[in-house]
Amino acid sequence: MKVKKLILMPITLIAIFLSMLPSMVVTAEHELSADELFASSTRNIKYYNVGLYYDSTCTTSATTLRSEYNNATTAFRAIFDMDLTLSANNVLLSSVLNGGNCSLGNNNACNTSCGALANCNTTHHKGASRLNALLTSSNFYIMRVVGHALCWWGDEYGGTPTHRTTIVGLGQVVGRNSIVSTNSTNLRRIMQHEISHNFGARHITCAGSSIVKCIIAGDINSWCSACSNNIWANR
Repeated sequence: MKVKKLILMPITLIAIFLSMLPSMVVTAEHELSADELFASSTRNIKYYNVGLYYDSTCTTSATTLRSEYNNATTAFRAIFDMDLTLSANNVLLSSVLNGGNCSLGNNNACNTSCGALANCNTTHHKGASRLNALLTSSNFYIMRVVGHALCWWGDEYGGTPTHRTTIVGLGQVVGRNSIVSTNSTNLRRIMQHEISHNFGARHITCAGSSIVKCIIAGDINSWCSACSNNIWANR
């Protein structure tokens, strides 16, 4: 009698090999999910006090400004375990931000009629550094939003300073202060860019390129290794 062998049909197993997966780069098109944000209860989330002031030249509503800020900082929680959530109570209209008093109009940066160009950071109406020195706090990270042009005397790469009249934001490197203008075509990206400066990301050390994505090099929701390391070191 011939005994037939029992043939067992193999069960197909779906296996995910991490080594075969491409490294994830969060791009502008990537919407961060709740699972990505709160995937692990063991994460060491660091919470920050944050505030946003806007001036009378800003025509964007307080609700939209808060939404843009919180969308800009979502990636900080997902990638760096930093909670920078802005509450509605901390979005305030301020008369202290007085760059709109410039006689040149909201769309024009300051020139020599506002003072010597080299004194932009201390005397120009729309000088981003001067405005960043207003409404400071030792306990809060402060974002200022204005509806006019900005100017700055300096060079982000450490070169010879010049009078810059096309900037749309300025963030204090390793500090609590930043300012953005709604003249930007992408307010969320500019907010994320300047906040990154607050936590140590620098143009001079950024490795961002057409291949390596980084917010400091003009992308969004992405950081090169150099900027990422700086943020981890200063968070």
